[in-house]
Amino acid sequence: MSTGLSQAKFAELFKIPKGTLAHWEQGVRKPPEYVVFMLKIIVDLSNSLNE
Repeated sequence: MSTGLSQAKFAELFKIPKGTLAHWEQGVRKPPEYVVFMLKIIVDLSNSLNE
């Protein structure tokens, strides 16, 4: 899933600690499935509104 946002901007927008986001991206930790689902819905909706 690509948002076009920097890691810092994404973390700020979704109120996710930058360290947590970095761990998800590095595979150190895995985000809860419900978080992935909600973020995907938000990103997809945002992308469709910008088309």
